[in-house]
Amino acid sequence: MEAYDPATVFSSIDHQWRYAYGNQPPAALWNLTRLAEACSPFWRSSEEFALASANEALSAFPEAFEISRLVGLRRKLGLFTEREGDAVLAQELLERMTAYD
Repeated sequence: MEAYDPATVFSSIDHQWRYAYGNQPPAALWNLTRLAEACSPFWRSSEEFALASANEALSAFPEAFEISRLVGLRRKLGLFTEREGDAVLAQELLERMTAYD
C-alpha cells in the first residue's frame, strides 16, 4: 500500500471491509474456524473430544498471531534486541502512520 491505512481493502468484491488489512487477524480466525468445521466429520475421535481439541487450537490463535506479528514488526523496524516496550513502540508508530499519511 502506498500509505499505511489499516482500512485498506485489496479485494474489489469486499464491500463490507471484512478483509481490510487491519481486519486480517479476526478474518484469519474466522477462516480457521470454518476449516475446523469442514474437517470435523473426518476426525476419528469422539465428537466431544474433537470439538474440545478444535476449540483449544483456535483459542491459541490470537496470542500466536500477535507474537508472530510483533516478531515481524521488530524485524521491519530493525529492533534486533527484544525489549519490553517494543509492542507499544510499534503500535504507536502504526497509529502515527495512520494519522499522518
